[in-house]
Amino acid sequence: EDASDALSALRRAFVIALYHHWERWMRRQFKTDKGNHDDLVRLAQRHGLPVHPGLAGVRDVANLFKHSSRKRGLDVLKSWPDLLPLHVTPDTEADWYEMVRLSDSLILEVAEIVKQSGPHVDKAYEKPA
Repeated sequence: EDASDALSALRRAFVIALYHHWERWMRRQFKTDKGNHDDLVRLAQRHGLPVHPGLAGVRDVANLFKHSSRKRGLDVLKSWPDLLPLHVTPDTEADWYEMVRLSDSLILEVAEIVKQSGPHVDKAYEKPA
């Protein structure tokens, strides 16, 4: 059980790290410290950087793992419901943090979503004036 708990913690850390890698890259690339996820997505799209539609779900899962709140759990239920057990509804009273089960294949999926959202080292993006 200790090894399983450690693996779960490591997977959660990877989700957080992968999402924040994208967020930090966006802020550095476009020299901004302002804006939330949606603002950064709009900024990326304005400059020709494609953003995978699943990135909002990655953000929601990362925020659930960071903040472990019902509100963040409801965000995941809305954006990526397949990560939660089938019986979960908005009325479910439970530990939302513990309900999300991550597999190795899911970590690879998260990595692919972030990869498709940038940064792309082979393409230069126009920096805002």
